[in-house]
Amino acid sequence: MTDLRIDGNDRRILRYLVRDARQSVAGLARRLGLSESAVRHRIDRLVEHKVIDRFTVSLDYNRLGYPITVILGLNVGNKPGSEVAKALQGIDEIVDIFTITGEFDLFIRIVCRDMGCFEEIVEKIRALPYVERTRSFVVINKIRSGFYDNIVQVSS
Repeated sequence: MTDLRIDGNDRRILRYLVRDARQSVAGLARRLGLSESAVRHRIDRLVEHKVIDRFTVSLDYNRLGYPITVILGLNVGNKPGSEVAKALQGIDEIVDIFTITGEFDLFIRIVCRDMGCFEEIVEKIRALPYVERTRSFVVINKIRSGFYDNIVQVSS
């Protein structure tokens, strides 16, 4: 795979797709003043080079009946984060797993219907033989999500 150069048109495509990944190529082409084939080629190239990881939706977990979000810090000793992640795959309420630096080895984002649900999840996680310590951070309010627009700004 060759190096990818991202120009202003690529960045504009990314900004539109971040806001709404369901947009048609024809609609993007009209907004950008490019041909459909040029836009399709650019999107395909961004996918091929893994700039676009996937086309997806963003869920409002609160509206789905999961009003509680908790970030759980885990210390797992010498166990690789990827092995721990495999053990956690069966817990549906875990929506993100991050290996990190600092005080903890992993951060896990969990969504729950209530605190009883969270307590059950924490008990499952603490029962894993390599989990040495956990610390929970209950999210009070999500102020901002998706800083992508700032990242894909068109350079002047």
